Amino acid sequence: MLGGTGGKVAMTSKARAAMKAFIILIVFGFAIPLHAQTNLPSVTTNFVKAVPWFREVDGKLYNVRLSKKFSYIHANVAEVRPDFVILTWSYESGYTHRTEWVKDIAVLNCDDKQIAEGQLFTGDAMRVGVTNFNNRVIELWDCGKPHLVPVLVTNKTENAHP
Repeated sequence: MLGGTGGKVAMTSKARAAMKAFIILIVFGFAIPLHAQTNLPSVTTNFVKAVPWFREVDGKLYNVRLSKKFSYIHANVAEVRPDFVILTWSYESGYTHRTEWVKDIAVLNCDDKQIAEGQLFTGDAMRVGVTNFNNRVIELWDCGKPHLVPVLVTNKTENAHP
């Protein structure tokens, strides 16, 4: 027991005044820096889609119009899957007017095109490898993802000094 106070600590008027001053200091101490932080410049990053012929394949940027790695594909849509599209691609000789070959290919990143089974697919794609589809090895092609350009925006103003 503390000095007959019943377990309570007696607080003097000076201690109460010091406690109030401490609380006021804490409240204003946090309020002032919060107000000052609103004047700092902020930076925002927005993304803008580049022109359609700039495409990203495996993290690399390509200009589809200039790249020798991209080929124009004109094929029938055989099957639409969530991750890729199966196309039946055929080549007809202009000289003999006969079909020289027919093959199925898987094409990635066709999501910006409206595709349905039985439609004709036209577009540029790059061969990236092979994949196993229905126990067959078929070529894997990629149309590429749209290139997103980061644009930084700030609210900072420069001081005009002559």
